[in-house]
Amino acid sequence: MPAVCPLSSSPAPPGRRYANVIGTGVAWSKRGTRQVKFLRWGEAPDMVKTPTRLFYRDQEVVGWGLKAPDHQSTDVSVRDWFKLDLDQGLERLDNVRPLYVKFMEKLHAEISGRYASEMLGETAWGEARVHFLFSVPATWDALTVEAFRDFASAAGFDSPSGHTLDIGLTEPQAVVAFQLCYN
Repeated sequence: MPAVCPLSSSPAPPGRRYANVIGTGVAWSKRGTRQVKFLRWGEAPDMVKTPTRLFYRDQEVVGWGLKAPDHQSTDVSVRDWFKLDLDQGLERLDNVRPLYVKFMEKLHAEISGRYASEMLGETAWGEARVHFLFSVPATWDALTVEAFRDFASAAGFDSPSGHTLDIGLTEPQAVVAFQLCYN
């Protein structure tokens, strides 16, 4: 077992943080350490994934993932499982883009807001060097992967300066890499 198993093979300066976005789960580590932390969602301490879903009221997003609006409300519509539409061809990509970008904007806001201090300590989000490494389903073709990269970029995962995004592994590869490196 290697002493250090970075989440990316590209060189990075000391102190760079890696956020590995696995579907709707997020894990992070500081370069050069073997400690991996998972972001927790909702009230359950063991909830490491959040559903890929958006709640709308009058064309406005009023909730996402586990952050649901009042369940008694009858004027809220739910859009979920849209990740499955990504590998259904160009027409579907155009239809799902607004949903996925909005979901990923919410995810990015959660990471950069709620979890920034845990991940970065005293370093301000805009001054930190963060490398987002996404994994994608093994069934996606190159066009779908590039569309997903576009969605992540539109949601802000490669900004501000010093933040980068990469799609480095398929989901099965990410699971194997995690098991080999951190267990």
